[in-house]
Amino acid sequence: MFGKLMGPAGTAARGALLLVAYFVLLAAGALGWAAVFAVAGLVALVGEYALARWSPATHTLLEKVGLRGDYRQLARDLATVLLVVAAVGPSMGELSLILLLPGAVWLIAVFAGALNTMIDRRNPVSALVRNIDLGPITFAPRPPAWTSRLAGDRLALVNIAIA
Repeated sequence: MFGKLMGPAGTAARGALLLVAYFVLLAAGALGWAAVFAVAGLVALVGEYALARWSPATHTLLEKVGLRGDYRQLARDLATVLLVVAAVGPSMGELSLILLLPGAVWLIAVFAGALNTMIDRRNPVSALVRNIDLGPITFAPRPPAWTSRLAGDRLALVNIAIA
């Protein structure tokens, strides 16, 4: 069984197993099952690291179908909020505070990734306007160093630590 899963034909199966872990995580959060939530969260976290380390083809497949890492992170955040709401039953003010922290982390991750993409895609050659050389383009602003150090897999750890 593991031979097929780890072989070239198991690319979609590995992605499906990771998505099943996320669906179980969301369902356990919505129903308030803390033990199932903890197990599914660990499976999803281990799956993310295994995917990043040993299965770049599965990672590429998930990117192509639109299930990027930031959407999977948002699913983890939503599952955590659902668990807190189901288990504790907070008031509206407390619920707003609970939603604020994962929302801020997700917003920083999305905008840091977008800014890095824009910087990587800009044209580094000098600008020419009517045959006037304006010289090289100055360096574009970079996101804070702490956000670029947390980009990728480490941001998931920060997300789990905060949740």
